Order: sequence, then structure tokens, then C-alpha cells
Amino acid sequence: MRGKKAIFNIIATLGLQLANIISGLIVPNLIIKQYGSDVNGLIVSVTQFLNYISLLDGGAGGVIKAALYAPLAQKNNKKVSSVLVAAKQFFHKIALVFCVYIAIFMLIYPRFVESVFSFWYIASLILIIGSTSVIRYVFGVTYQLLVQADQKAYVYDCIRIFSLLFHVLFTLILVRFHVSIQTIKLFSLIAFTMEPMILVIYVRKCYRILSDADPDKRAISQRWDGFGQHIAYFIHTNTDVVILTIFSTVSEISVYSVYSLIAAGLKNVIYALSNGFSAMLGDMIAKGERAQVRYTFEMLEWVNMLLTFDVFATASVMIMPFVRIYTRGVDDADYLRLGFALLILGAEMVYCLRFPMVVTANAAGHYRQTKKGAFWEAGINILISVCLVKSMGLLGVAIGTLAGMTYRTIDYIRYMEKNILCRKPWRFVKNFVVNLSGTGCGMLLLRFIPLPKAQGYFTWVCGAVVVFGIFSGVLVVFNLVFSAGEGRMVFKRLMGICTIK
Repeated sequence: MRGKKAIFNIIATLGLQLANIISGLIVPNLIIKQYGSDVNGLIVSVTQFLNYISLLDGGAGGVIKAALYAPLAQKNNKKVSSVLVAAKQFFHKIALVFCVYIAIFMLIYPRFVESVFSFWYIASLILIIGSTSVIRYVFGVTYQLLVQADQKAYVYDCIRIFSLLFHVLFTLILVRFHVSIQTIKLFSLIAFTMEPMILVIYVRKCYRILSDADPDKRAISQRWDGFGQHIAYFIHTNTDVVILTIFSTVSEISVYSVYSLIAAGLKNVIYALSNGFSAMLGDMIAKGERAQVRYTFEMLEWVNMLLTFDVFATASVMIMPFVRIYTRGVDDADYLRLGFALLILGAEMVYCLRFPMVVTANAAGHYRQTKKGAFWEAGINILISVCLVKSMGLLGVAIGTLAGMTYRTIDYIRYMEKNILCRKPWRFVKNFVVNLSGTGCGMLLLRFIPLPKAQGYFTWVCGAVVVFGIFSGVLVVFNLVFSAGEGRMVFKRLMGICTIK
């Protein structure tokens, strides 16, 4: 049953990432063309600054999920309820602090940012965008963690897909009527409010949560150990925009957001694979099935690396033709930045390579043991980005991100091999070299294969399919030739995964 739930979770997460990509491509494109790059850059900047309040949860989400694995496996409803009551109290406090933060931010940010917009124009956007997170903390996040820990992440993902589709639909309709950007964001708020409401209804129907249970404060006592992981992720997803807001312009932020959106979309597709196995690994660890944990990890690592190289190699070839089509008709900023595109793709690729290690370490509750490397990653990213942004602009922040990602990934490899997997790092290094060589061979092969010229989205998709097919074929051949044992083992395990109980 665990294997089937993992498959459901992977499919649902892939569906969610597809919806995110569609939403992320359509909505900013409409905003850029209807309202200009400055408005799009302003929205991205405001959103990222508002995300700083998420530092308050200190990585509690992962810690709470880890605390739920054991009582869910033991079907201890009282313990589950105690953890959820403590979590709900904690997140409600964050929501109150967030309200204060929004009020202060509305007063300070409009006077600080360099833009042509009025104080009330910016302040109203901050209020509307910030309200979405407040509603999430008050109503949805606790039950979201519950279904994810219970290997039912597909439930939340399906609800999220539903709200995203409404968000895109509202935006498409309202842009046609040339309404204000505040009106569009207000309707988006309504769409995203449906998400926690539906989740609450599902949980109340399918679980017996004791609302009067005594809160288990110990369930979130390790949140400071998870703080390092949270800091690292936050820096990865937010720092570049904040640095650009301080040292650059909102139009440059808009350029950054287009490439970052593409790279993040690819990253999330890869993440769907590892995240689908996270609750499954947590259940195995809770039951002490060490052999099964290593068995599943090695399969996940092999597939993750092959898929990561395949997806990002394709993206490195196809990203510039896509951006050229995506920004056609937009002349208020230079969106064609090949060097930046390759650097940001490289950073996200390195980040993806460590996904199996991250989900396994977190499922085992190893937050305290891995937090030091997380702080180093954040420090490297910020230091290099700040030093280089003035002289190199977007390239500078991308170099900082890549440096931080590389350090942290190497640190994870060392920790996992020594403390959880108890093996030499040669297996990871071998798989990396095999896939890197296969990618190089695929690049050479593409020089002799004419691709359809990307005049529009249809011809671009045709070209992307050809490129992806070439890299897929070459990488599979390389892995079967140079990692034949691992390849046969993985395919055998994939065929039997649905029988894992």
C-alpha cells in the first residue's frame, strides 16, 4: 500500500507542478504585456519580502510531519490530535505576527523601493498579497501537514490544482476587461481561499481529530533544529530578489523572475519524484525498516540523477528560444540573457541532485545534525551575491546561488554516506560522472541534428520533444552500459514498487 500511495503522490505532485508552471507562465506574461515589466517586478519583489515572515515558523512544518509519522503508523489518534493542536496554536501565533508585519511593511516599503508607483498603489498590493498567507496559516497549513505525513499528499495537491486553475481563469477574464492589478490580485485571493476551506472539510470527514486534546509541545520543540534547513531553503528562493530590490531595479527583477520561474518549475518537477517518497521513507524509519530505507533510497537516487540531467540538459538548449517567444513584443527590458540563464539552471540542477538525501535525512528527523551546513550555504549565497551584484548584476546573484547550492550538496553527500547510508561516496560520484558524460555526448550529437526553428509555442514544443528524446536515449544507454548493475536493480524495483506494503 505504501508503494501505491507513493505513486499516487508522485502523479498528483507532477500534476500540481504542471499547474504551477502553467499558472506561472500565463499570469506573469499577461501582467508584463498588460501592465509592464515594472508592475511585474513590483509584484515579485513584494511577494518575496512578504515571504520573510515564514522565517518565524523556523522549519516547524518538517518537524511536525516527522512527529506525526510514528503515531500515524501506530494509529494513535490521541497522539496525532495532540500534535495537531500544538501545531495549530503555533501557526495561529504566526498569523497574528504576520498581520503586524504586513501593517509595518505597508508603511515602510512604498517609501523605500525605487519605482514610479504611488504609496497607496503599492500598499494596497501588499495588503491583498499578504492576506493569502494569513489565511493559509490560520486555516490550512496544519491539516496540510497531516495529509502529507499520512502519505496522502495527493489530496492536498488536487485541491491546490483546483485553486490554481481558478486563479488562472480569473486572471484571463479580468485582464480582458482591463481592470486594475489590485482587482486581479483580490480575485486571486478568493481563489486561494477555497484551498484551505476544502482541506478543512476533507480532514473533518476522514479523520477523528480531538480538538480538546492536550497540545504536545514537544512535537514542535525541535523546530529550531529545523531552522537551518528552513533558512537554507528560504535563502535559495528569496535572497536574489531581495538583493536585486536593494541594489538594482524592478525591471531587472522582472527579468530575473522569468528565468527563475522556468528553473523553479523544472526543479519542482524533479522534486515531485523525491517528495512522493518522503512519507513512505518516514513510515519505514518509524517502523525501523533500515534495509528497506536503503533499498528505496538507492533506487530514488539513481532515477533522480538521470532525470535531473535529462531535464536540465534539455532546458539549457531550449530556454533561450522559449524566452524569445515568451517576451515577444516586450521592449521595456532586455530579457535575452544567455549567461544568466545557464548559471541559474546550473544552480537549480545542483539543488535537485540532493533531493533524495534531503527527504531521507528529514524523514529520519536529522535536522540538528545537518543544520550547520545549511547556515554555511546561506552565508555563501548572500556574501557572494552582495559582492558581485553591483559589478555583474544578475550574473552576480546567480553565481552566489550556484556557489551556495554546490557547497550544501557536497555537505549532504558527505553526511548521508557517513551517518545514514554507511557507504562510500563512490556510488554517487560514479552516477554523476556517467550522467555528465552522457549529457556531453548528447550535446555533441545535437550539433548534427537539425531542429525545427522555434517560431511559436507549437514549433518550440516540437523542438523540445526532439531534444528531450535525444538526451533521454543517450543517458539511458550510458547508464545501462556503465552502470548496468544499478540499472537492472532499479528497473526491477520499479516494477515491484506497487507490491511494497
